[in-house]
Amino acid sequence: MHKPLHALPLHHIDTSVLLEPHTTENGRWCKKYLQRIGSKYRGVVSAPVLSELMIVDALVSIDNTLIDNQAIKNEFGLRIAHPELFV
Repeated sequence: MHKPLHALPLHHIDTSVLLEPHTTENGRWCKKYLQRIGSKYRGVVSAPVLSELMIVDALVSIDNTLIDNQAIKNEFGLRIAHPELFV
C-alpha cells in the first residue's frame, strides 16, 4: 500500500541532479533517484532560499562541496546527500 503523497519525506532537489547527463556514473544515480520521486519521496525543484530549506527533510545534490559543507548541515539541521543514498 502506498503512502499518501503528503506523508512522503520532502526533498529539495538541486538542479545539478536534473542536469547531470545520464551517461555519467552520477547521472545514472540521479536517474534512479528521480524515478523514486512521487513513490518514495516528494520533490521540490526551485532556486533555493533559506526559508525553503527549513521545511525539507533532505537536500539532494551531486555537488561535493555542498554535500561536505558541515556548517550548512549544522546551522539548518539539513541532511545533504548524494542521490545514491536514496536509491
